[in-house]
Amino acid sequence: MTAFRPQYRNRDLAPHPHRVELRGNPRRLTWPPFCPNCGAAARDRITVRKVFVRGVGRRRGGGPRYRIESVPIPFCSTCVALHERTAVSQTPLRRTLTYLQSFLILPVIGALTMAVLLSDAALLSDAARVARLGDPASWLGVGVVGLFVLIAVVSMLAMWRDTRRFRVPPQTDVTLACDFSDDVSQAFEGERRAYAIRDAAFAEAFAASNRDRAWTPAMQARSSRRQLVFAAVVIALAVGAWLWSQFAPL
Repeated sequence: MTAFRPQYRNRDLAPHPHRVELRGNPRRLTWPPFCPNCGAAARDRITVRKVFVRGVGRRRGGGPRYRIESVPIPFCSTCVALHERTAVSQTPLRRTLTYLQSFLILPVIGALTMAVLLSDAALLSDAARVARLGDPASWLGVGVVGLFVLIAVVSMLAMWRDTRRFRVPPQTDVTLACDFSDDVSQAFEGERRAYAIRDAAFAEAFAASNRDRAWTPAMQARSSRRQLVFAAVVIALAVGAWLWSQFAPL
């Protein structure tokens, strides 16, 4: 299965004619009881998962960060059935192979190997020492083995998290009916996202139900002014610090 291709902010939204930009977490929005694909009454929900890339070009000495967003969106039973028929799934083997796409597989294998070798050498091969649990050497051996096991477990958890994006399936034509972006907010704005919707009636009802969360041109203008004021303050402080370092009396 081809995994979901990571998207950046609102760059790759579906090209639907109806766009809505709302503030707040998608899970706290009011979703109309209609299907965004066909407009019929919606009694079911599909949890749509998308992968977004963040921090492109900002991290030194490392790659970009990835975030998986999951949004439960209402759909009618007919469209849910169509989604289930057209959705692609990974085989257990393919899911297992995704873990190999992380370099963290190396500390997992290394730590497990050391734990097994030390168990054989320090514990299993010396029954007398194992029996004498009061022997400090025995406890030291158990502690070292436990440390390597802990390293392996922590590395496995990190590896699972690092490779989750490879197990997110691509969207179907049904789930693309209500596409959503990553958080596109700037500093001091709060979370907001753009939504691209196929059905006009759903888009209108969605916007009306969340009118108090709409991102308006007036809000954008105020945010731009705040950004300019903030930048001016930062520049003034930087200049002031430089002048103080150059001309302040010793």
